[in-house]
Amino acid sequence: MRHRSLLSAACASIALSGALMAAAPALAQVPPAPQPAAPATSDAFTYQDMISANRLGDPQVSPDGRYVVYSVTTTDVQANSRAGSLWILDLNAPDTAPRRLAISDQGANTARWGGDGNLYFLSGKSGASQVWRVASPTSAPVQVTNLPTDVNAYRISPSGDKVAVSLAVYPNAADLNASVEMGKAIADQKSTGKVYDRMFVRHWDTWNDHTQNHLFAVSIGADGRATGDAAWVTKGFDGDTPSKPFGDESEFVFAPDGQSLVFSARHAGKSEPWSTNFDLYSVAVSAPGQLTNLTESNPAWDTGPVFSPDGQTLAYRAMA
Repeated sequence: MRHRSLLSAACASIALSGALMAAAPALAQVPPAPQPAAPATSDAFTYQDMISANRLGDPQVSPDGRYVVYSVTTTDVQANSRAGSLWILDLNAPDTAPRRLAISDQGANTARWGGDGNLYFLSGKSGASQVWRVASPTSAPVQVTNLPTDVNAYRISPSGDKVAVSLAVYPNAADLNASVEMGKAIADQKSTGKVYDRMFVRHWDTWNDHTQNHLFAVSIGADGRATGDAAWVTKGFDGDTPSKPFGDESEFVFAPDGQSLVFSARHAGKSEPWSTNFDLYSVAVSAPGQLTNLTESNPAWDTGPVFSPDGQTLAYRAMA
C-alpha cells in the first residue's frame, strides 16, 4: 500500500509539473501594446475649433415680436483676444441673414428693448460705460446717461421715463460725486496697502476694493436723455445689488408703475461669506433708503423678481 501511495503521489506531481509547464507560455505573455489613435479627419472638431468658435448669447426679442437682438463674441486665438458685437435677426423674414448692428463699431453690449420700442445698450464710446439707445436698428445712437462712473447694469422703467443703474460706489460717501472723489483720492495714494476688518477680502476672482454695487434711479426726458440728479435709492444698505461678482440686472426690477424698485440683496455685515440669505426689498424712487423687506420670513436665497403683465403678482425664485 505504501508503494502504491508513493507511486500515486509521484504521478500526481509529474502531472502538475506538466500542467504548469504548459501554462507557463500563456502566463508569460505580455499584453499587446496599445495602438495609436487614428489621425483626425479633416472635418474633426478639435480644441482649436472650440476655442475659436463664435459665442452667441443674450437673445432679446423686441416688444412687437418682430426682431431678436443677440450678442456674438469672436476670438482671435493668435492675438489672445476677444471682441463682442450685437446682431439682429428679422423673425418675420427667417430666410434673411442676420445683420451686425453698426452700434457695435465702438463697442456695445447688454442690449435691452424698452417698452417704448427703443433699443438700449451699454457702450464705453464716451470714455465710460454708459446707457445708450437707438430708435431703430439703423438710426444713430443717443447717449442716455452721463454719469461720473461706469454703469454695471441697468433697467428701463415700463414707460421709459426712468432708468435704474447699478454703480460701484463707496457706501459711506455722502453722494455719488463724493464717492467719485473718494475713488480719485485713493488712486492718488502712494501706498498700496489695504485694511480689511471683515470678509470678503476676495470673492471668487474679484478683490474687495471697498466699493459696493448700489442702485440709482435717473429720470429720462422727452429727448431720451437722462435729466436731473441720480437718486441713490439703496443708500444706507450694507450690501451689493446686483451681487458680486456674477450678478446682473435680473436681480432688480421696476414695479409696473415705475415708482418703485424691487431688488435682491444680501446684508453683508460680518456673516456675508457663509450666508445665502438674499432677500427681496422694495424701495420707492422718491424715498431713497427707506427699504421694505418682502421676504424676511425665508432665511435663504430669494432672487429674480418679475412682475406679471397686469402688475398684480410678483414672482421670484426662492431657496427652500
